[in-house]
Amino acid sequence: SVAPAANQADPTSTKGRFDDGDHHQLLPGARKTQSFGGIFGWLFGGKGKLDNGFGHSTPRGTYIGSGMNAVVPAINTGRQLFPEYGHHHSSSGMSSPSSPAAETPGGSCGHTRNMKRKEKLEMAMGGGMGHRHRSGSYKYKLPFGETKAGRASRSTVRLLVFAFLLGSIAGIYLLCAWVLGNYEASRTFDGAATMVVIVSGCDVVVQGGTEARVTVHGLLTGISSVEWFLPASQQVSVVGADDCTDEIMMRCHDLCRVVVECPPGTAHIRVQQSAEDSALAPLVTVTGDVDVELVEVRGAVSWATAGPTLGVEFQSGAKIAEAIAYTSAGHIVANGVNFGKANFWSISGSVIVTATALESDGAVVSFRQPEGKTCVAVVGAANITASAPWELGSPVNDPSSAARVMATFDVDNNLQVDTTEFVDAIATLNKCCGSGCPLYTFCNPLRFETFNQITSVDDQETVSLLGELAFLQRIVDLNYTWAVPRHDTMVTASFSPAALSSKSFTLRSEAGEVRFTA
Repeated sequence: SVAPAANQADPTSTKGRFDDGDHHQLLPGARKTQSFGGIFGWLFGGKGKLDNGFGHSTPRGTYIGSGMNAVVPAINTGRQLFPEYGHHHSSSGMSSPSSPAAETPGGSCGHTRNMKRKEKLEMAMGGGMGHRHRSGSYKYKLPFGETKAGRASRSTVRLLVFAFLLGSIAGIYLLCAWVLGNYEASRTFDGAATMVVIVSGCDVVVQGGTEARVTVHGLLTGISSVEWFLPASQQVSVVGADDCTDEIMMRCHDLCRVVVECPPGTAHIRVQQSAEDSALAPLVTVTGDVDVELVEVRGAVSWATAGPTLGVEFQSGAKIAEAIAYTSAGHIVANGVNFGKANFWSISGSVIVTATALESDGAVVSFRQPEGKTCVAVVGAANITASAPWELGSPVNDPSSAARVMATFDVDNNLQVDTTEFVDAIATLNKCCGSGCPLYTFCNPLRFETFNQITSVDDQETVSLLGELAFLQRIVDLNYTWAVPRHDTMVTASFSPAALSSKSFTLRSEAGEVRFTA
């Protein structure tokens, strides 16, 4: 005989063998060969077969005893399980697979064993089959049989497992993106000095706090740059990487957000929007727990430069000694805020100040809206008066008003205004004319009204141009207050006839609405 190689098992040796429950000894590695992955692959892998641990493929119709990889054929023929290894029992009447006796059971012992195997097979068909081994009792229950309902159930399980795996992968990806993709940086500042926040493509939140602190929140993909100039110049500059048009309501809040925490008595918070900002609807929100001396929102260069698209919202309960906001396209809204003084100006947006807390103080409201889209109401006021059209300054008598008029209408600076200059200047003032407003405008009739000159009782003519003084006088005669930039109408409201109003509001909008209620 030839001795087996060092790395091969001796088929005649019984060392390390296990009984499969039917007196068939399996090799030592057989029990470990069949892993859960093999069963999983057999169950969900289509028409594949399961390895029985000896290199033999077992069809789906075969019931498998777990633990020792014992294999019971679906049709019991009484033949030996693994004839390749030459295991047979002469006492049972079983002969080798090559003999004719291998096809039929032989001997009473063989018949008895076959009956036992049949009983085990019937138990397996009913859903359970067990084998006892020296290492313990193992059971395996086949989830689905080879029936139409079983195949349908197996397909459903495949779909559910696939959906579960796909959802798990997506969840892990989103979690990693959220944890690794967030950006947050924080600095403290001196609350007694002016804190300047310059933004482009970012929202700003001014809120109450116990410590004067600025924090930049957002996504790494939503923030382009952050520059800190603290504590030297009390300034931070944040540039967003997106115009936020794909966000909900085109808000930049989730991509880029600057939070300014202000303890009570903070001196001055200034928010400036870069002139190159492409975001369509960034917002400055002042929350209701703020108690600040001065809040200022404007363009990045000077008071004369409005924030291109920045909107401002003051929430109910805020206490602000003075508020200044100057925007180009954004709305300025304040509801239930205790202002000492407010100066709001939006060129094409609306200015809405409602439910203002006046307490026992009255209010002086100066407003401008060329189209007359204005509402001023003070509940419970004992005395409310409005100024005359030219009470606050006439271009004929006020050099400052005259200079603003001529700078708008006399484009070529020849101290005369012709009809073409007049019509073109109306468009720059956002004046809407005609019955089609606000959808359509037609201002040519104003040209005839302005340049018609009565030469006699029965005759009039339309001139092509007017000198400076004649043009200014014509504007005053026609009460064209809209033609004077920054010309206001003033409303004074008090709660007693002798009371002096201590709160003042200046509200201007060239194309939007102006509303004030208290």
